[in-house]
Amino acid sequence: MNLNESNRLWVTKCLKHEMFISKSLHHTNIVRTYDYFKTNSYAVIIMEYYENGNIRQEMDRQNRPYDIREASHLFTGLIAGLQYMHGKNIAHRDLKLDNFFLDENHQPLIGDFGFATIGMKHGRLIIEHLLRQTRCGSDGYMAPEIARITNNNNEKQQQQYNAKKADVYSMGVCLYEMLHQTLPPPNIDNNNNSNNNTTMTGNHHSSLSTTTTTTMSLSFASNINERWKNLIKSMLNLEPNERPTIEQISYQISTPLFTLMSLVQRSNTNTKIDKNKSTIRQQQQSMNARKTTR
Repeated sequence: MNLNESNRLWVTKCLKHEMFISKSLHHTNIVRTYDYFKTNSYAVIIMEYYENGNIRQEMDRQNRPYDIREASHLFTGLIAGLQYMHGKNIAHRDLKLDNFFLDENHQPLIGDFGFATIGMKHGRLIIEHLLRQTRCGSDGYMAPEIARITNNNNEKQQQQYNAKKADVYSMGVCLYEMLHQTLPPPNIDNNNNSNNNTTMTGNHHSSLSTTTTTTMSLSFASNINERWKNLIKSMLNLEPNERPTIEQISYQISTPLFTLMSLVQRSNTNTKIDKNKSTIRQQQQSMNARKTTR
């Protein structure tokens, strides 16, 4: 990170904040951060090296979206890491494919905690302190309640948001992008560009039930089954309180039926590919036979 006189104090504060949070996190799906230092011109964070880069870089290299099974593997690992963070009352607030790294075993890890926030007061973690008023995150991944925030001090109380629920929205964007290689349409105004669609409610100890509420209007690729569609719709709900928690999402994607649907989807894709290859071979054999006859 470049340093200059205008941002030196701000960068120093952010680095200390990031190191404080990242050093408190120890999980298989979270990037390991060791230390940081500054020179006259740069601020440097020392973290684990991941030779496979991040998920965005991998998608750019393969120039295609992930299939259901690939996305399910990555999403499951990321949800595990985020569930661990939320369990410690830490919200990331800048979840995007650029911040998801891949280790040598292709396991995903969450990194970059520069915007992370922790609910702490007198040594006790409390959810009330995750109600934030700061506009942060990345365009396209930012929850609508954050995107609407202005700098008008008179409106600060009305602009509070739950950082955990904002993380859920951002993860929904990430899942959609992994499956489509594009972001879902921007949707900031609850009164515009919305339809009545299905979303999920309930607690993580039971199957999520469905209810009708206002959510984004989305288009899906033909290979996305209804369970994944409903999961994404619920995470991208324009009303934060209607979004599932990370615990609910974790429970839902771990159910045998949900896992089986992912495997069946991949199996069907492979069957179509095998049929196409078989047809091509038959055509080639037929052409060779005609040439031999002549």
